[in-house]
Amino acid sequence: MADPESAPFVKFLQGFREKLRQDPTSFLDTAGQDLPHSDASNELKYRNILPLTDTNPLITVFGPKVDRGRTPEQTQIFGERVCARTISTYPLQTLGESACRDGDPICDRYGFYLFTNRSIVVVADGCNWGERPKRAAERARNSVMGYLKEKNPKIQTVNDAKLYLLRSFNDAHNRICEKHHPDEEIGSTTLLAGISMEIEGENGGPNEWAFVCTSVGDCKAFLIKENRSIIDITMNNRAESLNATDCGGRLGPVMPDGGPDLRNLNTFVHRVAPGDMIMVMSDGIHDNLHPQSLDISPKELKLRYNTWEEASKEISVEEIASRFRVKFLQYMLGERSYTPLNILDCSIKLSEDATYTSREFMETQPGKRLPKDYRLYPGKMDHTTGLIFRVGPADFQSPISPTLNAKASVALSEERSMCVPISITMSRTADRFTIYCRTVAKGKFECLAKRSECVLTVSPRKQFIPELGEEVCGVDELSISASRVIKVPENLLIDVHSKEICYDSNSGIITIRFACKDK
Repeated sequence: MADPESAPFVKFLQGFREKLRQDPTSFLDTAGQDLPHSDASNELKYRNILPLTDTNPLITVFGPKVDRGRTPEQTQIFGERVCARTISTYPLQTLGESACRDGDPICDRYGFYLFTNRSIVVVADGCNWGERPKRAAERARNSVMGYLKEKNPKIQTVNDAKLYLLRSFNDAHNRICEKHHPDEEIGSTTLLAGISMEIEGENGGPNEWAFVCTSVGDCKAFLIKENRSIIDITMNNRAESLNATDCGGRLGPVMPDGGPDLRNLNTFVHRVAPGDMIMVMSDGIHDNLHPQSLDISPKELKLRYNTWEEASKEISVEEIASRFRVKFLQYMLGERSYTPLNILDCSIKLSEDATYTSREFMETQPGKRLPKDYRLYPGKMDHTTGLIFRVGPADFQSPISPTLNAKASVALSEERSMCVPISITMSRTADRFTIYCRTVAKGKFECLAKRSECVLTVSPRKQFIPELGEEVCGVDELSISASRVIKVPENLLIDVHSKEICYDSNSGIITIRFACKDK
């Protein structure tokens, strides 16, 4: 086994701690600090939500696609709108010929629906290992997604959204507890579900947007704004936890009477705006943003306590941890563009890097207990899930994400306007409208169809990383999604639900067909 002192992330943390010690300003008080806005429940509770214009989701994301083995799930990307990924940071089993990791199968589950002017997001983290928590998380995810989709037309005010989210949790608990055969063992899961929705403006003003979410357990939601500020929407949702291994609450028959543990069940309401991003995650990410798991002491954060145990007797360590998570994530993102893919990749990579020495120790010394030393073995291995989506209507075109380098932002805008690698030809018959498209190979292709236009998007399946020691000069086009809006001829009316897409590998042509008729 390599010396853990030489591991890149351990060396990075050594430098980071030294920076904290030398900086006269507390890291928690540096510029850009964002505490949560006050909960908007009271001021928004009677606001009407704009009715859905279509009850069928335009984008559906369920995962993970891979929940065991050596090769993790690749990121699911849908343009600049949404991306998601689940991995395991547990070690590979090295005894025998096993192709599994400790902790397999992965017990996290996520889901996302995009409607014309509304989004639904869910993340569930099954408690402990094995098939029981996996089934619990899966049933919770499926139940909540199905329930909210069915009740979507009835959600007409912000208060309605809170009510139906809570009812969906009740439905999820009942589904978890159902036995499909007499000997079936029932598991438990944490759960977070949220709805992003367009609401009527105040006193006849412009329409606004709100995000309402309900959580039990330790999954979290963050608001990432266009100005690069980050807000922990679910701040203090772990305040009821008894210790580091206590998630604070969960669904499933865990109480003596067979009921759920609802200690930290809570609903959060926040104002958001088109272009903002919401990131939901399991504790596999945010536990690796906790100062204690990174061996950052209270003294290094300019607090007057020697240990976190000592601090917990007088202050809320969870509140400090929440502020640190926001600042540390901003620090790790640096000057990168704030896009869904960049933020998700940074978060997942942080969890992988933070747990590297622990994973290597357990893979090279199977059977030995991992030393409890966060300096050499930082982070927390776990099933790790992140999903991030942009707020706004389905046809919202996000502007160039602001960066600290204004020139790079201008250059990016110019480059993207000059080079959209999507070529098309349109044709029609009496009852069929066709778009023939050629674009780059190995990208993820998406067609978002509306009655008057189609938005074609090609996204990288994986962020481009140059060779070691190289730096990108100018714009990193290989890591940017390309979109093109195709206007449907004005005299045509297409059926967006009849969309058929096929690909000819010989010609490289993507064919997109719709049923149509003259207006």
